[in-house]
Amino acid sequence: MEQSTKEAWKRLLDEARRELPDATVRTWLEPAVPIALDDGRLIVGAPDQFAVEWNESKHASVLARAAERVFGRPTAVVFRVQEDRQQRPQMDFFVAPREPATVDKAGVPTTPLNERYTFQTFVIGKSNELAAAAAHAVAEAPGKTYNPLFIYGATGLGKTHLMQAVAHAVLTKYPGTRVHYFGAEQFINEVIESIHARTMSEFRRRYRNDVDLFLVDDVHFLEGKEMTQEEFFHTFNALFEGHKQIVLTSDRPPKEIPGLEDRLISRFEWGLVADI
Repeated sequence: MEQSTKEAWKRLLDEARRELPDATVRTWLEPAVPIALDDGRLIVGAPDQFAVEWNESKHASVLARAAERVFGRPTAVVFRVQEDRQQRPQMDFFVAPREPATVDKAGVPTTPLNERYTFQTFVIGKSNELAAAAAHAVAEAPGKTYNPLFIYGATGLGKTHLMQAVAHAVLTKYPGTRVHYFGAEQFINEVIESIHARTMSEFRRRYRNDVDLFLVDDVHFLEGKEMTQEEFFHTFNALFEGHKQIVLTSDRPPKEIPGLEDRLISRFEWGLVADI
């Protein structure tokens, strides 16, 4: 790649920051790679098709205006999936076996990921574009962008799909990531079993130390479970302080979950709450 193309993209990003939030530039534009500048077009490679479509729909017009100021002539900014990403098989990440449950390397029972729940298969519409964009941003920079990411909505709208898409994307980018994905009911049951077996220290080690990506479906099931909420509160704190990414789903926003402690409501809202 010619240095002039790299420099052109750098100058364009600097100019775009006048109109776009810095977080938007870091999340969506800085990961892109300039490919060519010719015939009034700057061609830029994005990590995947989702990023291509998002940048084209949300940022292309701003970039075109900025490009005209920077280059002194009308210049379109065109996004394409990077060639090395196109040649890579779409399902080149680890997919757990299809048994009802399995155990990860840290010894934590975890629900297998569905190989179909990826960003590539998620259909974006007006009602879910914020949640989809946030999930994609989390996958690009786990623990740094929106932490926790709390996705809520009615059954069947794609909460679990987006949550697992994050896991697949992170595993593709960082294959050694320790992913724990399970439903809140499983966490509740394990707390009870560990108390009865007097193995809470082992439970806490597994859930607080041996985790990089913590995904919990249906956290509304924690409602009214005081003992479990106590454990979840301290688990959340340990993971958050360790800069581990947390993604939660529910059928309602945190403030509308009855019997949920205020301190958990507060923490669930620390990052981004997105409906779907």
